[in-house]
Amino acid sequence: MSDVHLDRGTRTKLGQVDGDLTADRDVEIDADPGGKVVVSGRASFGGNATIHADLECRRLETSDGLFLAERSLTVWEDLSGDDARVEVRGPFRGGRVDVDRSLMLGADAQAREVEVGGTLDACAGFAAERVSVGGRLEVRGKFTGGRVEVGGEAQLGEIQLARLTAGGRAVVGSGAVSDRIEVGGTFESTGVLAFGDLEVGGAVRLAKSQGRRVEVGGSLRTSGDLTLERLEIGGVGQIEGALTCRDVEVGGVLSVRGNMTLTGKLEVGGTVDIGEALAAEEVEVGGSISARVARVQGHAEIGGSLRTREGFRAAFLELERRAEASGPIVGDRVELGRKCRAEAVFGRRVDVGADCEVGRVVGENVTIGNHSSVERIEYSGQLTLGRDVRVGQPPVKVTQLPAFPL
Repeated sequence: MSDVHLDRGTRTKLGQVDGDLTADRDVEIDADPGGKVVVSGRASFGGNATIHADLECRRLETSDGLFLAERSLTVWEDLSGDDARVEVRGPFRGGRVDVDRSLMLGADAQAREVEVGGTLDACAGFAAERVSVGGRLEVRGKFTGGRVEVGGEAQLGEIQLARLTAGGRAVVGSGAVSDRIEVGGTFESTGVLAFGDLEVGGAVRLAKSQGRRVEVGGSLRTSGDLTLERLEIGGVGQIEGALTCRDVEVGGVLSVRGNMTLTGKLEVGGTVDIGEALAAEEVEVGGSISARVARVQGHAEIGGSLRTREGFRAAFLELERRAEASGPIVGDRVELGRKCRAEAVFGRRVDVGADCEVGRVVGENVTIGNHSSVERIEYSGQLTLGRDVRVGQPPVKVTQLPAFPL
């Protein structure tokens, strides 16, 4: 059979079409008994069309209405829908797909490139090298692909993607995004997720996750452990597990229920609350910090209160003006700014500023600023006391300092 044309409203059965198939609107096509419809060239539909049989063609064009394929559809090259809705209830296989209004895929589907102006709804597994959706994307089965761009909202299950971009909101189940996730509004992962970079303008919710870098303008909350190279949060971070990272920068508040293990720097403008142990190379906190225990290889600078149960140790520990320390603080060098309060200070070199209140000071070389009060001082090198320093017990010079905590 050569080229075939179907007038408006035609109901017919077809088999092999050796050429092009053109149809006006409101046609219905079935296959000859025991077969399928195969069009060697282009299948073109000018309006609503319903295909009751398996359909295979080189190219498919549809416009101004609903194109419904009730069984399988295979389009080897291009599927285009001009101001059209396309629904495929059976398995779909295609090359390049371009649909203006909506695309619904009822069974497993695969294509090279898919572009939909409105909504794309895939009810089963979906695979595509590139997907672009102007409005909403939903994939209920496993989604495997390369670059995915969504103008509005993406609702996905298990994923294996190279890149995911959404202008509004994105929710994924689990899986991996090897390169980058970028979302303008909110992002949520309900299962275990691995990714490269995650950049979100608003809020992020994660289960147990692992990635290279996370940058969040608003808030980050996790229900499990988080492993990264770098974490940046503009507002609030809440990790309901352990945090393992190189560098962490938070503008507001950071809470970590488990251990926080950093190979680089912790920088927080507000407060930090760590349920277990902190390990880091450097620490800079503008407000308060609390942990069961903390060990810092280099410099630690605390602007507010410092609270630990077992102690805070750093090579150089610096408490700024009016800071308070609960629990022992230890360092090769420890400096307390003016009007600080501390329970116990241990260091090779200890400098206590003016108007401070300290319980115990143990150090090689100790300097106490003017008008400060110290309950007890033990030193092995030099002791320098400022004006009007009050010491509860006479300072004791020892040949060997007692062992420092931590």
